[in-house]
Amino acid sequence: MELNLQYFKKTLFDRISLYRGIPPAVIELYSNVKSLLPEDPIVVEAGAHMGYDTLGLAKIWPKGRVYAFEPVPALFNDLQRRLKNVRNTTTFNLAIGNTCGFGEMHVSGGTSTASSSILQPTAHLRMFPGVTFEKKVTVPIVTLADWARKEKVDKIDLLWLDMQGYEVRALEGAGELLNKATIIYTELCKTEYYSGLVTQDSYIRFLETKGFKLVSMIGEQQVTDGIFVNTQHTD
Repeated sequence: MELNLQYFKKTLFDRISLYRGIPPAVIELYSNVKSLLPEDPIVVEAGAHMGYDTLGLAKIWPKGRVYAFEPVPALFNDLQRRLKNVRNTTTFNLAIGNTCGFGEMHVSGGTSTASSSILQPTAHLRMFPGVTFEKKVTVPIVTLADWARKEKVDKIDLLWLDMQGYEVRALEGAGELLNKATIIYTELCKTEYYSGLVTQDSYIRFLETKGFKLVSMIGEQQVTDGIFVNTQHTD
């Protein structure tokens, strides 16, 4: 047991050393899916916040292309500044949904700027009282299908979704592009933190109907991250 523990510590240290500056979530994802993706994957990240994970994705797949979406203007400005010299990233000040148009974003503040959502916060207010939602901003919304046609993107290798309950809407607007996706990495919530959020079990069943199988879950709390693989690409 001691030998295994030492090996685990060394492996973890090696990974951190090798991927210095890359967030742990990106490293964990990479270790799970690297054999399923090409060296130059097309990555779409929705809910990029200030770009920490975006930068990690760009570093860990330097031959790939990362398309990062962040609808909150102030966060988008931070995202752009962080990625201004990162050539394999493209940023969009847009939200992704199941229809094109505009929506009202509930902007989070207080102890977290990472909880903004188009959905109305409900249980989130009670369970995370330090996070406030005092500001609203109108943001443009596009569907993945329309965006892909405009940008001439014909496939997505990795779809990274951190949208505070709006993930299913984004997937509903993907059209045939969803069938061409290989990996979906997405937040899963056991509690309906926002009005209309599709909770974990229902979300997993939804993805199963689209041909995606849950292969790994990271974390064991109320909010976890799930890795889903398109069974059409792997069976």
